Amino acid sequence: MSTVTIYLIMSSTRSERRLYTDKTAMARLGLSRSAFYRYLQEKTISQPIGKIAKNRRGWTDQDIEVAKSEVTERRQ
Repeated sequence: MSTVTIYLIMSSTRSERRLYTDKTAMARLGLSRSAFYRYLQEKTISQPIGKIAKNRRGWTDQDIEVAKSEVTERRQ
């Protein structure tokens, strides 16, 4: 029983730390490539703190949800 509990805790921890690329974030936000990069440049959506490499951002589920709310505010 404790083995199952440990497995569930590890499983949820991994999903929280999963990083997505810009391409995945664009798709989940429903934005075109040009709109996505324009919103980043205009600071309409905040950039994630995580970086995969020097020039690549790493988006978590939480970062994407925050960006989704920022896009919704802009469209209203």
